[in-house]
Amino acid sequence: MHALRNVHRALIAGGDMLDLHPIPPDQLIEAAGEPLGRIDERPFFDVVRAAEQALRRLEGEGLFQQQVELEFDFLQRYERRRDLLDHLDERDDCRLPRALRRRIERADAPLDVRVRAVIRRFVSR
Repeated sequence: MHALRNVHRALIAGGDMLDLHPIPPDQLIEAAGEPLGRIDERPFFDVVRAAEQALRRLEGEGLFQQQVELEFDFLQRYERRRDLLDHLDERDDCRLPRALRRRIERADAPLDVRVRAVIRRFVSR
């Protein structure tokens, strides 16, 4: 919440702030357009929910007013299986189910990660 207050202080009245982040459901791993399964992002989404609550509190205090919201999917492409697995293994805010790991290891590259996201535009008041 402290960071959001700093953003508010940095903006002029009527200035725009964009909020962009992934939203549930968990990221979907695909090969050749076919779903392999979803990673478990519960710890990550706990953090996202806390940040959204903080922003809503500041909106309730009259510091920001939401103007626009748009949900969309985007794809992250991995040309090599190993790159995707290394990326997922480095994250401490998600879990890769064993069955999904096996499907990734057997899949032909490239592999796509489908992410559901939201972008919101807020106006500073």
